[in-house]
Amino acid sequence: MLIIILCWLSINNYKFSKLLENVSEFSEKVQQSCLSYLPNSSKNTQAYAALLCGKNITEENTKEKLIKSSLIHLFVVSGSHLILIEDCLLKIGIPFFLRFLIMGAYGLACGWQAPIVRAWLGLCSRMISKKWYLFLPADYFVFVVGMICLMLFPDWISSRSLIMSWLAAMALAICSLLRIRNVPTRLLAQSTVIYLMMMPALWGFGNLHPLSIVFNIVLAPLVSFVLLPLALISSVITSWVPAFDKICDIFFWISTQGTEPIELVKAKPLDVSTLWIFIFISHVCIHFLRVYLLRNKEI
Repeated sequence: MLIIILCWLSINNYKFSKLLENVSEFSEKVQQSCLSYLPNSSKNTQAYAALLCGKNITEENTKEKLIKSSLIHLFVVSGSHLILIEDCLLKIGIPFFLRFLIMGAYGLACGWQAPIVRAWLGLCSRMISKKWYLFLPADYFVFVVGMICLMLFPDWISSRSLIMSWLAAMALAICSLLRIRNVPTRLLAQSTVIYLMMMPALWGFGNLHPLSIVFNIVLAPLVSFVLLPLALISSVITSWVPAFDKICDIFFWISTQGTEPIELVKAKPLDVSTLWIFIFISHVCIHFLRVYLLRNKEI
């Protein structure tokens, strides 16, 4: 059924293609406005632009380091950024409607890219489902939200970034299904499952070295809980810019030392249709895993 739906969505739909085009054009203007507010005194301007405005990193040396450490997804605005923003807004008591608007505006400021739109729709769907007492398994949410993205923006059927975001969300859904309570074990399980699920999408141009599991456990918190807040604060209070630069230098030094044994192997990436088939098969496997765990009363 999924393949049939995807084939239907792949047919050029003028109305929705025009919608994506118009939103993208407006988002580009908002993103340029976001970039104009970033401090010029930093030596890590690309890190600022990536973390706060979703701008792709083009400097080859920085890009290679991030790809080798498998942390480039943290430097390009994605679902993890929105989750962090959502947690902060919840803690200070911002109501649902305002959170919806704030995160939507942030998505526009970050270029209206497929991963952040998918994450935004996912968070909003979860908020609405809680209000309406609709409790669905995490992987069902991933599927429904992904299909909403494709129905609204059919052109994204060829988007590898949407596919990678979908796979990462499925990996987290698998971990939530396993209900691992021990924090260190849960972190290891999440990083390992994400590594395994992302392998097909990264084949040919990404880092498939098992050391990336360690990098995600050790360095991801440094980006999410130190660099990202520092980037936000120092963009407003410019006297904090040297502190951001210093932490950036520490991050890149650690990642450079750790990725020394890793060599990126170039190969032909898997085509998009193969990746969609992998997503479909993965959803089916997760369903049967849930059935198995329910029969054995493990969930």
